[in-house]
Amino acid sequence: VVGDPDANETGFGRDPVTGRSVEARLTLTLEATRGRVSLASRSPELSFVVGEGVRDRRAVVDGPLSALNAALSVVTYQCFPADGCGLGEDVVTATIDDNGHSGSG
Repeated sequence: VVGDPDANETGFGRDPVTGRSVEARLTLTLEATRGRVSLASRSPELSFVVGEGVRDRRAVVDGPLSALNAALSVVTYQCFPADGCGLGEDVVTATIDDNGHSGSG
């Protein structure tokens, strides 16, 4: 689960016009070296830049923190013979980019 300790410093919080809560959009990159990964949620709040969130070797998805956390609540890994899987290891990485929304500078 991802959190942003600087969330109060980003200028986000309430839209000055509507008064509604505004949440910064972050970018998640999830990838496996050989296998495939699937996310638990494919909420309409998420925008898939690369992949679809199901059996992807690499998925890049943009969305608010709450939707990304829901998507990461369960990550499924599968490796198929066509992917070159067998005995050995694979590496699955998840990277979060706050798109410049951290801190005051």
